[in-house]
Amino acid sequence: MVSEYHDIGITQKTAGKTAEAMVRYMMERRGLEPTKVTSISSGHVVEHHGAALAAVVFMK
Repeated sequence: MVSEYHDIGITQKTAGKTAEAMVRYMMERRGLEPTKVTSISSGHVVEHHGAALAAVVFMK
């Protein structure tokens, strides 16, 4: 499962936690249980173009 997340005015740590919670919620809504979740976040300041954070969940 892949999800993107972006926001303004929050910390990188908060963005990472929020993105992971969103993916877990999406899996739960579909009746799926993740076997492993790996979440990696990266932060940067964008001056002229938007940015997104993507989360990937591999399923067996």
